[in-house]
Amino acid sequence: MKGIYCTAAVLLSLSLSGQNTPFAIWEDQANSVYRFVKMDAATGTRTNIAILPNMTGFMAGDISALNTDSNYYHYGMLWNSNYYFVTIDLGTGAVVYNAQLNAQIAGIEYNCADSALYGIRFVGTTHYFMKIDPASGAITVIAQVPGATAAFISNVSLDVARQRYIFKAQTPTGPRLKALDIASGNVVYDNPFPDNVSAHKYSLTDSAVFGLWEDNNLFKLEKIDYTNGTHSTVAVLNGISPGIYLDCYSINPSGEYTFRGFSGSTPTLFTLDAGTGLIINSSPCPDNAFGYEEPLCAGPPSSVNGSGPVLSFSVWPNPAKDRVQICLPDDVARNLAISLYTGTGQLLSTFYVQSTDGKAGMDLFPYPPGLYFLVVRSYNTLYASKLVIRSHLKIKHSFIELTIKSLEKVIEVEKDVFC
Repeated sequence: MKGIYCTAAVLLSLSLSGQNTPFAIWEDQANSVYRFVKMDAATGTRTNIAILPNMTGFMAGDISALNTDSNYYHYGMLWNSNYYFVTIDLGTGAVVYNAQLNAQIAGIEYNCADSALYGIRFVGTTHYFMKIDPASGAITVIAQVPGATAAFISNVSLDVARQRYIFKAQTPTGPRLKALDIASGNVVYDNPFPDNVSAHKYSLTDSAVFGLWEDNNLFKLEKIDYTNGTHSTVAVLNGISPGIYLDCYSINPSGEYTFRGFSGSTPTLFTLDAGTGLIINSSPCPDNAFGYEEPLCAGPPSSVNGSGPVLSFSVWPNPAKDRVQICLPDDVARNLAISLYTGTGQLLSTFYVQSTDGKAGMDLFPYPPGLYFLVVRSYNTLYASKLVIRSHLKIKHSFIELTIKSLEKVIEVEKDVFC
């Protein structure tokens, strides 16, 4: 039956990524308006997308995020002495939601694994880990963060692969780096973090958190290990003066880290390879734009050779550790081509199976923890689902053999009560 199928050319939604062009909010002081713009790190220039209505101030403190699934940009703004959480369309800048905020928030991060926005709510010196609904501005508290009396801005990230929300908090014993489990809000790691490493960003490509460190007269790109509160130098950024503009940093699915800093006294837009510290772009950038955001994840597939719309299907469990069950919505016999992609859109493997009831099982041991996309093609119908792989429960004797045979079919058809 394999001869019937040719591997489909799946087109992933990567048009927004990999170009070092963060979206941002620009204060156009000459015309007394705020504009939604796209910055170009290669040239230091901007492209105006839309004027943002009814905006008199931008809320700093990492209160912006980019939703790759819906192609939305989220940000906080001030208008008539009230605070709002606004959602706009990436392509047009048109306002989708404009929700008034009734709470103080900071550190908003988009989780591409469950398509939700997370952050910190604070009431006085009490801090809560929460989820925010962009349509209504409603906040759902997940858990109180013990010991946190203040949050350091520019020190927030979200590890998509391990589903951890990481932020630097002031505590009675000094600054600490805390990592929370996203589902429960429980503190997983809590370590002293005295050094002023800021502008934290998680790279899905490198499965690591990066930041910038002003170490005396040196400016360094650092790789942060939030499990023990340490950081190691990726590169000394020679030619880049210490200092960074608030809320002016982003990272894309290729692991390229863009920020607005200084070359001497000149405001400059830089792009670095996060893994090596190599400077990719360096251009003067006078524009006073904030809230830099680029898509972290590639997004689900959008089309296959002119086929119809992408449909969803069930994957259980999700997150998974050792094995998943694939359950298509209609219980019929069919030939399936099942492809696994990384969160950044790289095709890892394609398997073929003849199913009697639209169900299949798949072993996950060859694949490390992280965010993935499962894509199933059946004739001219395309199905897609996100999949988060957690650390495997144990190492089986067949692991080495399975890895060696990773190009072979590692999938078998089976019925499962959870489908």
